[in-house]
Amino acid sequence: MKATLIACVEAYLALTTLTQQPTDYKTACTLLTLKRALQGQVQFFQQEERKLADKYAQHDEKGKIVWRTDTSFAFADPAQAADYARERGELCEVIPPEEFPELSIKPPEQITVAQLEALEPFLTFKEEGGK
Repeated sequence: MKATLIACVEAYLALTTLTQQPTDYKTACTLLTLKRALQGQVQFFQQEERKLADKYAQHDEKGKIVWRTDTSFAFADPAQAADYARERGELCEVIPPEEFPELSIKPPEQITVAQLEALEPFLTFKEEGGK
């Protein structure tokens, strides 16, 4: 199965929350397998996103990015915000060459809609007995 980088990132984020909940051993192993399979794409996305931020951000006297919040930076030239958004959008849509395993787990007792949406491309939720 193929997926975009942003789909990998969203699934990884959903997994970081979901894997904090106790579950049976088989489900835990499947979730860990998927998390490990996504990790390289997430790291690549973070590195490339950081390069984009470095390219468009305002820098302080030490050459460090001026961050407004943990995830938002000040633009060196606010007129380039659209260029940044376009390049980041292109990055999000990159399809890594890796194939992801087709995995299935039994549905968790609780899951948010956002987690379900992020994980659906990577996991099939099946009740015991194949339903």
